[in-house]
Amino acid sequence: MATSYPQVAANQTPNPDAVLKGVDILGQVDESHKKILNRDAIAFLTLLHRSFNKRRLELLERRQ
Repeated sequence: MATSYPQVAANQTPNPDAVLKGVDILGQVDESHKKILNRDAIAFLTLLHRSFNKRRLELLERRQ
């Protein structure tokens, strides 16, 4: 079953709280990481992953 994520138009700034719903950081995050991986940066990476992961996996499969 596919998960439904909020859709964001190209000219909109997404609400980080809505984007980050369901996101878990599993690795250790120390203070130096927090300077770079702030809430907005994690939201941006989440949007990239949700937008392009399917295609990324397809391309990786074609390499086999």
